[in-house]
Amino acid sequence: MGRVAYQSQYFEDGNLSNTIYAWLLAPLIEKNGFSLKAGYSFSYANSDRNTFIPKTALTPSYVLKKEVVGKYDPYFTPNQLYINAALISVGIPLSKAISFTSRASIGFYARANQPALYTDRTGAGPFFINKKYERLSYTPVEIYSELYIKLTKQFYISANYAYNCLIFFKRNAGNIQLKYLFISGKRKQKFMVLPEGSTISFDS
Repeated sequence: MGRVAYQSQYFEDGNLSNTIYAWLLAPLIEKNGFSLKAGYSFSYANSDRNTFIPKTALTPSYVLKKEVVGKYDPYFTPNQLYINAALISVGIPLSKAISFTSRASIGFYARANQPALYTDRTGAGPFFINKKYERLSYTPVEIYSELYIKLTKQFYISANYAYNCLIFFKRNAGNIQLKYLFISGKRKQKFMVLPEGSTISFDS
């Protein structure tokens, strides 16, 4: 399986964010219900205008070249963001009614221009906030795992866990779901990579 795509996001404030991404996933082992797939993904994202601003208002107590804590407001804007990642997907049948699947995207070469804020002034004039960009290398990791228990032909329980470690946040999330299929059909697991380089699975 593979995909190549381009995405453009236009925001109400006139800002534009563009993303190009591609991924390829190939089967390595398919035997007795066990499956192992591996692949590669690449993504590039950039925004016309950066939304990284000071977290608090400027005060008279600032000194020259003092670092200012900032935040992305109201949304995250990537700047020359490149991600090269290895993809892996595994499916393990634990029994006829229980199966385990896990998918991961692990960046092995990712970098971006990370903004930094500091106080500045011209001559004896008032202080103002200046912005500079520093090249940041990091390791984005995303993991999604699910335990699936089939109770009847149409009723099952699934428990899943997701871990995201990206350039500006870390997240752990999990849930347990009770599902009933009103229309019986074969359940398929699909795998895709989001524009930001993250991974997700969904049912069909």
